[in-house]
Amino acid sequence: MKTLDERFWAKVKKSPDGCWEWQGRINEYGYGIVWFNKNGYRYNERAHRVAWKLQYKREIGKGLFACHKCDNTKCVRPDHLFIGPAADNNRDKIQKGRDRNLKGSEHPMAKLTDAQVAHIRKVKSESTKRFWGAKDLAKEYGVHITAIFRVINRKCWK
Repeated sequence: MKTLDERFWAKVKKSPDGCWEWQGRINEYGYGIVWFNKNGYRYNERAHRVAWKLQYKREIGKGLFACHKCDNTKCVRPDHLFIGPAADNNRDKIQKGRDRNLKGSEHPMAKLTDAQVAHIRKVKSESTKRFWGAKDLAKEYGVHITAIFRVINRKCWK
C-alpha cells in the first residue's frame, strides 16, 4: 500500500523553476482537494495545506491559512506557501489586486462562457413554446438541464 507522500506527490506536476500544480480533484474555488478516510469518516483537505504539512512534518495551527506567494490556487510547491492568519491572507490578496469575487466565465469552475449564456437567454426569450429546447441546450453545452434553468432564472450568471 502506498504512503500518503507517494499518493500525494504522484498527483503533482513539478516544474523546476515554477509552480508545482495539483493534477487531482479541484474544488469550486480552483484549489486542489485531497480525500482521506479516517475512523470510518471521509473528509477532504486542500492540497496546498497537505503539501505544506508533508514538507515540514507538522500541523498548521488552528485559524491559520496556507497562503500562496505565487497566487496559483493549484500550486502545492511548499516554498511558494506561507502560513498566516486570515488578516495576512486578506492583506496579501488586496496588495496583489485579487480582492474581487470571480463571476461568470472568470470563475475557475465555470462551464459556460458569456456568449453561451447570452445564446441560452436569447433562445428562451424568442420562444413562445413551453418546451423551448432547454434539454438540447444542456446536451450541446455539456451541462445539466438545471444549469440551463439557473441561467434563465438568473440564479447564476446574474
